Amino acid sequence: MVEFLSGENEACGRLLLRPNQSSGWRANQRFWIACLLVSGSVAVYWAIQGLLLILAFAGLELLLLFWALHRVSRDCYRQELLELTPETVRVLAGHEGPESEYCYQRYSTRVKVEREKRVSGERKRLWIYCRDQKTEFGAFLTEPEKTEVLRHLQRMVDGYRQRYLARDGSVLTSGV
Repeated sequence: MVEFLSGENEACGRLLLRPNQSSGWRANQRFWIACLLVSGSVAVYWAIQGLLLILAFAGLELLLLFWALHRVSRDCYRQELLELTPETVRVLAGHEGPESEYCYQRYSTRVKVEREKRVSGERKRLWIYCRDQKTEFGAFLTEPEKTEVLRHLQRMVDGYRQRYLARDGSVLTSGV
């Protein structure tokens, strides 16, 4: 999901990037409880028949399923914030709050799209470059969402060029 939050003018703004949350934690808990009931019933039946080892394997299976559901659910709550101001480009990433932050000088920052060939088709990777540093962003987005991010970024870059750059490419100091 891509959410655009406008800034002080057309050259500034914030892009909030989140993955698709197809099911929430409550739905995952319900699914796990349903699996627990079915697997537990089968395990108890076979344990009564004399196969006690099945209880350990059923428990291990349910533990592994719970761990996987928790990991997937946590990854669904990840988010990234791209903030463009006249002077800086900030990238904040994390789950419940900012866990990593990258700050670059806007004039020296470039966005690059790398295309990867895969068996299932082509995949875009979005990168922010500033001098010798690079940061990937939006890796969890779908291809249409990445295109939407690029459209918003292009609009802000065009606004920046019109508002803050002179015709010769130097940075204007008035109006900043």
